[in-house]
Amino acid sequence: MKPRRARFPLMAKMLLWLVVHILFLAGFPKPILHGLCTYGVTGRALLHALCGSDPAKFKVMDARFSKPVMPGDELTVEMWNDGSGTALFQTVTQDGVGAIDGGVANYEQSARRQ
Repeated sequence: MKPRRARFPLMAKMLLWLVVHILFLAGFPKPILHGLCTYGVTGRALLHALCGSDPAKFKVMDARFSKPVMPGDELTVEMWNDGSGTALFQTVTQDGVGAIDGGVANYEQSARRQ
């Protein structure tokens, strides 16, 4: 059986080139990691750390993008959780600069055992 290859239509290739070209015109030395990818990595870390990997317990997350992330950057999600169902967080790159800042995550707490 032959492996299937995904084929991008010509228009998709042209749009990808256009986005890369615009990034270079904006002064970026190379393509940046899409903000939603950084946001998704952060959300996954919060889900595992705060909710025990249970998406039903994850309610909402809100933050602001503060610095572009380049492909290959290492991301660290720092969280401050007081146990009340709300946690503060930020995502920093390997140089310690915040890529996502001012984050607040709300989640459902597990029932405490007595």
